[in-house]
Amino acid sequence: MRPLPRPRSARRLAAALAIGGLAAIGVSTTGATYSASADAGAASFSTRGACSAGTGYPAAVNALSPTLYYRFGEPAAPAPTTVADSSGSGNDGAVVAGGAGGSETFGAPSPIWCDSTGAMRQPLVDRTTTDAGFVVWPSQRSAPDVFTEMTWIQVRSGMSTGGRVMGYSNQLGTRSDKYDRHLYLDNAGHVIFGIWTGTATTLTSSGVVNDGRPHQLVASLGPAGGRLYVDGVLVASDPSWTAAENFAGYWRVGWDNLTAWGTATDPADFGLDGVIDEAAVFEGTQLTPAEVASTYTANHW
Repeated sequence: MRPLPRPRSARRLAAALAIGGLAAIGVSTTGATYSASADAGAASFSTRGACSAGTGYPAAVNALSPTLYYRFGEPAAPAPTTVADSSGSGNDGAVVAGGAGGSETFGAPSPIWCDSTGAMRQPLVDRTTTDAGFVVWPSQRSAPDVFTEMTWIQVRSGMSTGGRVMGYSNQLGTRSDKYDRHLYLDNAGHVIFGIWTGTATTLTSSGVVNDGRPHQLVASLGPAGGRLYVDGVLVASDPSWTAAENFAGYWRVGWDNLTAWGTATDPADFGLDGVIDEAAVFEGTQLTPAEVASTYTANHW
């Protein structure tokens, strides 16, 4: 199986995986400690100048005018009840706390370079769980058929349970009975973008991302059909896609239903066991391949 493309910077050095399978490199600067992805070579962060201005990634995302953009920089304690929208549109998200073992936590090392704000960690959430945590934009939407969703994830190497990363759902605070437009991982670690067209319709990456490394995931629907990107590269597409299921709903990051998405792709769990960060949605916009690549490049100089 052909692996997904990786950054080619000569400065990239392998980083040891931290406890729990997540990689982080602490780089001290004046007044902040930045975390760097496993892709980030130590040489890139050996001087204060490398990270003195923080990460340029948010500026690259906001230059494309997202509808909402959750950086998940909220502190771990006290547990937040909302997350800030960094798009400038005021579309803050609500934190829905689940039952025991099913709630997300904040303050995990960010998978993007030079980021001192942290990330959201979602625990493994079994399919049978009926009460789990997630983040939701609590504004009910008419179902968009032109959109782009974008986020970063990092899961432990060899993870074999899959789970939902983000998508569109009809329930604000519980498990949904209508759910599509979602990004999720199957049990083998492939990235899947799914829409419901009367049946589960999916695009799947040929490579896997359950390697302990950070990865950017982007999915879109619009005039070019359905498109799926991993790490700034188009990995699957179908120009025949025109519309997903029509229902009023909410954008959710984290756990939700994935029943009936096929025996080959149904993940063992509804909640991804790993870090989710930098979640953005662009309603009414299908980003071009160049625009998607520009955001990834902003995180890999």
